[in-house]
Amino acid sequence: MDLRPTSYPGVLLRASHESDYGALYRIFTASQRELMEAIHNLEDSQRESLMGMQFEAQQIHYRTQYPGAIFNVVVANEQVIGNFYTFRKESEVRLIDISLLPEYRNRGIGHALLKQLLDQSAAQSLWVSLHVSVGNPAIRLYERLGFISTSTHGVHVHMQWAPPSL
Repeated sequence: MDLRPTSYPGVLLRASHESDYGALYRIFTASQRELMEAIHNLEDSQRESLMGMQFEAQQIHYRTQYPGAIFNVVVANEQVIGNFYTFRKESEVRLIDISLLPEYRNRGIGHALLKQLLDQSAAQSLWVSLHVSVGNPAIRLYERLGFISTSTHGVHVHMQWAPPSL
């Protein structure tokens, strides 16, 4: 497997494979706290079924809306701990999704991955854009890195980062 180092020691990126399905599903469910709260009164089997359908729908959406996107997993200690999905357009990189398992959050890993993406984008004079759920604590991280909110659509905030040369 083609493991690529990141700027965070011991954390690597590699292309996602079908064998990562279970790990990616765990990452997805861990990042869906609003949905989990909304369906807390369902039976376990119903909740699991609904989460599975939501995960499948997300994966299909990403792959159909972003053909040619880079679907990476984040690896530490030989374990998949997150995902990092990006899509390059003509003058922009879209951060499709970045998620880490809860025990790996607030350690600087997400910051390092994003900073690395911004540095690479700056070198090519590319904008970076993303959508994030309203109220997601990651908004503060994005703002510290220089992203600005450009609009809100329903439950999502659109944010952009401009390379320093622009």
